[in-house]
Amino acid sequence: MKATDLRIGNLVTDEFYDSFNTILKVESINEFGINLIIEDDGNYPEIASRWIEPELTFDKLRGIPLTEEWLLKFGLKSELNGYYYIDDFVISLDGYVYFGIEEKYIRSIEFVHDLQNLYYAIKGEELTYDPN
Repeated sequence: MKATDLRIGNLVTDEFYDSFNTILKVESINEFGINLIIEDDGNYPEIASRWIEPELTFDKLRGIPLTEEWLLKFGLKSELNGYYYIDDFVISLDGYVYFGIEEKYIRSIEFVHDLQNLYYAIKGEELTYDPN
């Protein structure tokens, strides 16, 4: 992952996501690495925060796969045929994003931070989520 892939507030993970489902929020970015905070949904024991290095290099970061669960956490409403929407922003479960009345295809995405960045670029506001 590169610094240009991320913005402050993006949700990412590390190489232990498959084991611990650790969600990390970008707090700051510099030329050496990235400062993160653990996004605690109440399921992490206190010791989990000690497992996360306060600053990770970009090669240690991983994107969180975009799933139906994540789309719902971001408040997208379910639509028939595997499409989810919020206002005029539409995404399918296979990651295809459409925007606007004409539903022009924008691009395919596969990670949570890509969805956050694209939504911000189009709508000019953060896509908030409910961690539970």
